[in-house]
Order: sequence, then C-alpha cells, then structure tokens
Amino acid sequence: MPTFPAVLLPAEGPVEGLIGEVDALPLADSTVGAQRAAALRAVGAELVDAGALAADQPRLVLRQDAVVTGAALQALLAVGGAGDRSLQVGGAVEQLCGRVRFGDDSPVVGILSDGRGDARARLAAAPAQVAPPGGRVVPFPLAPGQFQDEQIELPISDLLAAPLTHWLQLLWWNLLRLAPTLLRGLSSLNPLVAVPRLCGAAWRAGSLRPMAVAAQARRLDAGAEVHPSAVVQASWLGPGSKVGAGAIVRGCVLGAGAQVEEQGLVEGTVLAPGARVQRKAMVKFSLLREGAMAGGYMQLGVLDQNSAFKLTSALLDQSFGAPVEVRVGGRRCTAPYGLAGVCLGARSVVGAGVMVAPGRIVPPDLQIMPNPNSVLRRIPTALRGRVVIVDGGLAPADAGGAP
Repeated sequence: MPTFPAVLLPAEGPVEGLIGEVDALPLADSTVGAQRAAALRAVGAELVDAGALAADQPRLVLRQDAVVTGAALQALLAVGGAGDRSLQVGGAVEQLCGRVRFGDDSPVVGILSDGRGDARARLAAAPAQVAPPGGRVVPFPLAPGQFQDEQIELPISDLLAAPLTHWLQLLWWNLLRLAPTLLRGLSSLNPLVAVPRLCGAAWRAGSLRPMAVAAQARRLDAGAEVHPSAVVQASWLGPGSKVGAGAIVRGCVLGAGAQVEEQGLVEGTVLAPGARVQRKAMVKFSLLREGAMAGGYMQLGVLDQNSAFKLTSALLDQSFGAPVEVRVGGRRCTAPYGLAGVCLGARSVVGAGVMVAPGRIVPPDLQIMPNPNSVLRRIPTALRGRVVIVDGGLAPADAGGAP
C-alpha cells in the first residue's frame, strides 16, 4: 500500500485527572502514541509536518487527544471519493463510546481533500463515514435493582476511534482494548509457540472445549514468574512480571516488572510497567500506571504514576440510589452505566481505613490519612465490657455515643 501523508492535530491540554503527555498514557500492552503509530503503519500512512505538504495534497488528519486503531483507519481509507470525510464507528462500539464521550461528538480522524483553511474546523465539519460494525458483544449482568442498567454490553472489536480528554475515557478505552490485545497476545502464527501454549491451557482446563481452553490460556514473556499455587487465566504477563502465592489473575495485561503479590485478586485490569497489586488487595476493571501500588479495594478506577492506597482503604465505584457523577471540564456528567471509580492523582497516597467516594479525582501529591480521633492511641486498663473510641481513647459504649 502506498504511503499516505498524515497530519497530527496537537492535544489542546492534558487528560483531565492525569499527568504527562497523551502519547505516554498506557493502552493495554502499549501506549496511546505507540498504538497510533501501529495504526498508521497498518494502512501505510506516515506522520509528516503539514508545512511540508503541497496545499492541494489530500491528507489523513488525526487528533492527538484520541485513540484510533488500525482497523478504524482501514475502514476510513476503504471509502474512496473526493472531498472531506470523517469516521464514525458503528454498532455496539459506538453505543458504548456515546456513553463515554461526555457530549464530545466531534470526529477524531478524517481525510481532508487539501490543506487549505483550519484543519481542526474542517475535520469537525466533515461528513461522517460510518464504519460497519464488527466483532461481537459480551454481556456482563449487573445486580438487579442497584444500577441504571441490568447489564453492561462490552463489545469485542478492533474498531475504535474516540476522544481521550478525561481519565474515565482512558479507563474505558483500555477495557475495550483488553480483549483484542489478549486474543492477539495469547495466540501465535508460529505453530512451535501456539501448539504447546494451547496444550498447556487444555491440560489446566481439563477439557478440550474452546471456551474452557481459552479461559486457561496465558502468555508469559521472558522472566515472568507465576507461583505454583497462583491462578492465572486468559492473561498476558510481560517481561519480568510476577504473580505471588495464592494470587488470582484473570483477563489482565501485566506490563514489564509488574507484580501481583500473595493472595491478590486482579480481574480485567491493565498494570503498566512497574505497577503493583499488594498482598490481599482486590482490583477489578481498573488501570494502574507506572509505579502505582494498590493495597486495598478498587473497581473501575485509575491510579496515576507512583500513587498508592493502603490495605483496608477503598476507592468506591457506585452510589446506591443514584448514578455516579463525574466532573468533566467543570461540568457534572453521569458516568457510563452510572458507575465510576476514583482517579488517584500522581504520587498521592490514601492511608489505611480511608474510603474515597466514587467519581472523584484526587489531586496529585496529597497524603490522605484517617481522622486521628478515630485511631486508638490510649488504652486504659480499668475498662470492661463494650467500649468505643472517643478522641483517641476508650470510653464505655453507653457514655461515648454510638452503642
């Protein structure tokens, strides 16, 4: 395929709630920038400086603050003809993206017939070409009566072209990329690799049924270690990553040097290089950036670089009786499916016993500790029976307030 010139429209600001450049943010087994580069290679396109192109030369235009896959670019370029055009992904992927866009319906990728005028404005005004839906949808039932929806329908598709301006969008785009990434990582075109891997999965499953074998498939890159008592299912462990004794890892991608310590439980989560899930922690459907440490309980959350929360703390993800709301550009928006965890800012620490309400962004460089008045510091010897903590000491329950 001949090389097609592509122009990148710079991000207008950082991703809300997170530090660092957009291109460096983790996306499944890669980064946003590396994913874009792979997508461009897949269609024979190459990023160039707009000033180096002739004014009348057609060009592919992409927003930097977006996630675009190779399949999406192929769908856009497959439609010939003159004039400007943008891409809209159809089917279940677009239905989910519509929940996560927070009102940003502007296109993120398109083809402009020439370089005249403002590229960003022309992209926004370009007629949309709807990509045919593909892949399949996997339903995840929710507890009846507790949420806005009875189930979450998570599409499995390589088609994705969506904005990336908010931490919750980064989380959902990682969740959408998990299944295609695992399918690619756990399979292999090389029979010398694929056959032993499938045989091992069938042995662990004790069955030849495809779904049972797929659940037990796993990939261990060079130096990755799994304790014999750990359970690792449908996951990709990067170089030097480790899973400790009694830990359970299902449907996850662990980056280089990431760790799940003894008795940790991790499901549907992306751990960037050097991230760690500590002993007895539980992490589900979340994203941990480089150097982050999870010691308590979290779901549908994001830990920014080198942030941490301790054992017995919790980053909540639901509000009973009302959908969770998040702040997006100063506005209050309902989270997808009424569910959202917490974005813990870079280098911030949540101490033991602290619970953070759902949908919150904890700013960087905070240390949040429990109220010292609720921590027992003085223990008298004369008390007997039921007692409560009052101002750091103990008092009889009937005199101290709560029975």
